[in-house]
Amino acid sequence: MIKARKVDEVKSVWFEWDEDFLVKIRYINKRELDKIRKKATVTTFKRGGKVVEEVDTDKFAREYMDVAILDWKGMRYKHLLEICEDIEIEEDPEKEIEYSEENKEFILENFNLDFSSFILEAVKNVLRVEKELQESGEKNLKNTSNG
Repeated sequence: MIKARKVDEVKSVWFEWDEDFLVKIRYINKRELDKIRKKATVTTFKRGGKVVEEVDTDKFAREYMDVAILDWKGMRYKHLLEICEDIEIEEDPEKEIEYSEENKEFILENFNLDFSSFILEAVKNVLRVEKELQESGEKNLKNTSNG
């Protein structure tokens, strides 16, 4: 019999979008991934009473990123132009954008494929990077004082 206990600790790591902009990403386990997939599944009824379930990929990506992104540091308006589609900014490109649920919601409504791919890859690497950081005695990818 396997003797192990389940760990509920959320693993997270800071990932670098560029040298100024860091995103804190958390690991998403299978149980959470199943919940996200279920939320993004659309059921339709076809002729003859056939029920078809399909995953809405846009909704899946949005839900996935909502769970995965915990925080960010150094995001500026210039970064919005890199990570969002079809937006214009009126603010100073160097003005920092603080992390908040409202600001995160804007990102989730407007993200582009590059940013969603970045988040997906980061989530896949959280456990590996977190283990490497533990082994090397570091706390983050960058030497930061909080996190």
